[in-house]
Amino acid sequence: MFEPKRSGAATATFIALMFGPLILLLWEAYGNNQPSRPSEAELTANFLAHEGEFDQLARMLSTDRQSPAGKGAYRHLLQQICVADLHYFPGSGKLILVPEGEENQERPAESYVYLPNARPESVAQHHGDYLHGPGAEIVTRDSPLKGSWFIRHELTMQVAVTPY
Repeated sequence: MFEPKRSGAATATFIALMFGPLILLLWEAYGNNQPSRPSEAELTANFLAHEGEFDQLARMLSTDRQSPAGKGAYRHLLQQICVADLHYFPGSGKLILVPEGEENQERPAESYVYLPNARPESVAQHHGDYLHGPGAEIVTRDSPLKGSWFIRHELTMQVAVTPY
């Protein structure tokens, strides 16, 4: 029996017509189930609306360096400034604030950063993330807000190499 040969374009068209709507539906469902992440403009507006509270938090942490269980005492202030979590480094005074909407992410894409004695790097590359393995490259960029406050943008790139 004679079967007509199908061209590569015809096969691709057939696959696109059969699976295209399903892929679009899954993509849309995935996108709608992702938590809403704040934009840089929203983060900036929040900072400017609560600048005094941000500075108060930095002063409180600097004063209370000896208190390792201090997070509970700051809960009300964090709620006022729409921040879900904080990471404080007493030795340097560096403070990282994870905004609401970023707390459930594997790695926050944006965060507030307070650098009292350091100058931010416009773009910094960090090699080998322990969570993602040696093929992960993390690139950060700090956008100035005011004084020692910045918005840190973080992008994780993963490099995959096949064994053959």
